[in-house]
Amino acid sequence: MGFGGLLFIELIPRLDFDYQMIEESSDFERYLKNRREVKFIDLAVELGTMGAFDILATGTPEEKKRFLINFNPPDERFKVEVLEKALLDEDIDVIHYAATELNWIYEKHGINIQKTDQSGDLDKIFKSYNDYIESGLLKGDVLLIAQKKALNTLKTLFDKDKSYAAKLLEFYKNMDDKKCQIHLERLLEEEEPDAEVVNFALEYYYEKNWYEKIIQMKERFIKNGLEMPYHLRNDIKGAYGDGENMLDL
Repeated sequence: MGFGGLLFIELIPRLDFDYQMIEESSDFERYLKNRREVKFIDLAVELGTMGAFDILATGTPEEKKRFLINFNPPDERFKVEVLEKALLDEDIDVIHYAATELNWIYEKHGINIQKTDQSGDLDKIFKSYNDYIESGLLKGDVLLIAQKKALNTLKTLFDKDKSYAAKLLEFYKNMDDKKCQIHLERLLEEEEPDAEVVNFALEYYYEKNWYEKIIQMKERFIKNGLEMPYHLRNDIKGAYGDGENMLDL
């Protein structure tokens, strides 16, 4: 009992420190993501896209038409969202401008998919379908059909080239989170998981607050004497750097 008590006393501070490191790292990851989002917002402000919904809500028909003609944000999904909003306008000309632009986007993706399908290049085929999905144009059953086509293509690519693992995980995450978890665990069981897979796992577990999973990943590499992947070694340290009190990773 004495030895057990001593072990418990020694173990608790280490576990607390592990959790503290991971929580700090999680904050650090969020800081990096927020910084990227701020850059995108700054770019959107420069391009005049932040007031898009305000213009559609309060602008005159002429202001709305002029806006739609010049509206070309860097994010196509945002553009589609604004154009679909414009379809609900009371002015027939505004609706016409929005419908014409949406139709052009539909045709652009349709032509691109047709070309890539004919090429037989699986990488290009996946990208064309994925771009269509990411555009926000597709809804309901049509979206599901496109997702299945893209997923089947990506599976074939992964079977031939394991470097597509992280991309496949990302697609699973957006389409079927349960399958993402199963596939991720399977990939992490490999003797030396791909660095991109490890990095995906870290971000995925951060989002779900599954800190125990991250500790298990670290301990597994230490126990098996494997070289710690760069992402696992550094992301767990987070914002700490290489201080003297850092655990030996």
